Amino acid sequence: MISLRPFLGGRLVGGLQLDVNGITAGLQPQITDEDVDKIISRCLNPSTPVEMKRLLPKGVDGSTRRYVSFKIGLDPMYKDAALNPMTWPTGLLFREFVDQPKNYNRQPLTPAPMVQRFQPMEATTPTVSGPGRSTTAPAALIDGRSRLTPKSSDSISFLYQNVGGVNSCVVDYLLATSCSSYDIIAFTETWLNDRTLSSQIISQDYAVFRCDRSSLNSRKSTGGGVLLAVKAELPSMLIEDNSWEDLELLWARIDLGDRKLYLCVVYVPPDRSGDQVLAESFSRCLTKVSSMCSPEDDILVICDFNLPGLKWCSSRSGFLFPDPVRSSFSASSNIFLDTLSTATLRQINNIENENGRLLDLCFVNEGFRNPTIDLAPAPLVKPVPHHPALVISLDVAVIFAPAEKTRSYYHDFKNADYVAISLVLDSTNWADELDFSDPNAAAEKFSNILSYTIDRHVPKRSIDGDLRTPWVTKELRRQKTAKKCALRNYHKHKCLITKREYRKLNSAYKKASKRCYLTYLNRLQRNFKSRPKSFWKYVKNQRKESGLPSHMYLDDDIASTDSGICNLFAEKFSNIFTSGSISAEQLTRAVSNVSPLGSSLAGPSLQNN
Repeated sequence: MISLRPFLGGRLVGGLQLDVNGITAGLQPQITDEDVDKIISRCLNPSTPVEMKRLLPKGVDGSTRRYVSFKIGLDPMYKDAALNPMTWPTGLLFREFVDQPKNYNRQPLTPAPMVQRFQPMEATTPTVSGPGRSTTAPAALIDGRSRLTPKSSDSISFLYQNVGGVNSCVVDYLLATSCSSYDIIAFTETWLNDRTLSSQIISQDYAVFRCDRSSLNSRKSTGGGVLLAVKAELPSMLIEDNSWEDLELLWARIDLGDRKLYLCVVYVPPDRSGDQVLAESFSRCLTKVSSMCSPEDDILVICDFNLPGLKWCSSRSGFLFPDPVRSSFSASSNIFLDTLSTATLRQINNIENENGRLLDLCFVNEGFRNPTIDLAPAPLVKPVPHHPALVISLDVAVIFAPAEKTRSYYHDFKNADYVAISLVLDSTNWADELDFSDPNAAAEKFSNILSYTIDRHVPKRSIDGDLRTPWVTKELRRQKTAKKCALRNYHKHKCLITKREYRKLNSAYKKASKRCYLTYLNRLQRNFKSRPKSFWKYVKNQRKESGLPSHMYLDDDIASTDSGICNLFAEKFSNIFTSGSISAEQLTRAVSNVSPLGSSLAGPSLQNN
């Protein structure tokens, strides 16, 4: 048992008793004081010193006991958090107690009922991430590694949620993704169609891939659909194939530096969860993508198969498997499970919904590096019944820093000094400046002269704010920074206190962001009458997609720079164009067809023709 006893006036007067079974909770009798201290720090993050004492009867060897006992002193301010079952790892039992001095005349007390944060499993994997209900695979105290070791900061965060439709909250999703710190976002049940552009719901900071419901993948015309958004800093590409057009599914390949991640988002509607043809199509799809992977690559499948009859239990490896006794199987569910098992993919999500069911499943390959799945501190926009929002952390070898945002400028030609520009151009001796024997050099010199003239005589104006988020104010940026700091603090400590703090700041930011956005729209509407062009500019920006992706692929080659992308296009179409050089005679003939400098297009050379 573990006793948590708060300080008050320099004397221990009360506290909380926790009974810890070494088998159920995964805490072995050999656990050290440092290990328990790390659990307390991770779950409660106390700001005051912690007093700890191991309790063992005299002459008893601690290694022979089924559990270990400690007394721990904490500040009373942590009482509410310590009494919350969600604060502690799965398997802990605890109750409040009062410890009085020996000479205190106390009345008989009825022991408080034991409270247990328990999940029925064969052998519960130890987790220490507190109220986020994290699940980490494989088990740490079983394979010899300590899960109490802080997770590396070299990781990317992945948010998943069945959103139950985004059409009613288009603006909210745009605002939420504009300030989101998640590197990857995946949605199922988007209910989108081709009338809604991706740029209307997802910030242009992301590359967006969609598979909307259609007559090819569903018997229904509305609902369903999946979406995947990947930060532009992460090289990503969509994997397409006609063989899985009958599925509401997306496959994407993401470059993580030392390996590639093949990420799948799939949704199976309730009316097709028993469809064996659909299950066999998914089997062929997974087999085909698995054949593309190298041994060092990873596969992650996040899905809503709508199989509530499956009951999951964990093994000593830390992965979860369907309970053969409590689960109800069908022919299609057997095909899904056999396919995933054949691909050596294992389920790691044990975060149940309010009905105690697991609808959203997450499968990873056995060699996946320490994937951690947690309950999100708050949904991106709205909570959806039966589908809690999940956050998955993935370790990477390379940190992808976002591109630095440079200050934007534009040339104000309306206030340019055209007299000075005319004098400069008229006084230039073009015959001496331009070498007509080398057209490339002449064109470059001409461009340099024009650029220099424009920079000298056309004033520059700075563009205030980000063009992609013109509604953002300084106060809103300050709130955004505070919200991100609170989120980092929550991921670091994962206790009820940090979770409440993040939710408070996140809610305040959402309200302020919506207010700023509506103010921006009202300002635009007031200007439409005096500036009609601003209306069409706004419509054009709304219709505009993010354009070319930041990274492009050709077979196994990847390019992220303008010149690299051009070279890939040149290689792609190299069999269409000849690469022969132009002879001097051909160049002279081409130059002779150009009218002399200073002559008009209607010159003698054209009149004679």
